[in-house]
Amino acid sequence: MDRIVVDVQTGDISVVPLTADEIAELAKPQPADQVRANRIAELKGLLAATDYKVLPDYDKPDATLVAQRQAWREAIRQLEA
Repeated sequence: MDRIVVDVQTGDISVVPLTADEIAELAKPQPADQVRANRIAELKGLLAATDYKVLPDYDKPDATLVAQRQAWREAIRQLEA
């Protein structure tokens, strides 16, 4: 199991393996509402961490990031419905 980490300074996205304790904590049953809320918070965090990279005056446009952000927004809409 891995988690996504976004460097707020550079906007770099990396995948970091979870520790055994983190995996055990995640394995505990959680109410569906809490799971949904956690996922929405994670997706909104990813959007917030990459906001500046899609501004019109940002000097390094990245079509992949734009597409990923769109997918994150769609996932949020589905989870909130």
